[in-house]
Amino acid sequence: MEEIPVWLSFIGLIVTLVLGMLTAPRISAAPAPTHVPRIGVLSQFAPPAKPSTAFEGLRAGLRALGYTEGRNVVLEYRYAEGRYARLSPLATALVRLPVDVLVALSPPRSRRPSKPPRPCPSSGSGCPRGRPPM
Repeated sequence: MEEIPVWLSFIGLIVTLVLGMLTAPRISAAPAPTHVPRIGVLSQFAPPAKPSTAFEGLRAGLRALGYTEGRNVVLEYRYAEGRYARLSPLATALVRLPVDVLVALSPPRSRRPSKPPRPCPSSGSGCPRGRPPM
């Protein structure tokens, strides 16, 4: 049996490596994900004229998780414009899109004190130190 010269084996190895390097990026390049998350945002108010803290907080939280609106996540906004009867149909429309997550934005609820504050006696100096109000 005839032996293959060393230089010919070396050339065959180089050709194999070059072809492997040229085809490897095409094979290993996975296709981009086809599903872009869609978030439905429901607000009871009209669209804000300037960025509101609620919307900016939502966007900042998404950015912290690696999502950027319009690039790798879609935000679908619906506004009831103060008409509460519109909230249910708008929510139904968002679910039918379909959205992956539904976020409802509303103003923060004000907390009422559990007991009304007790008045201090009107002595001109306010409540004396160390003594609770009457």
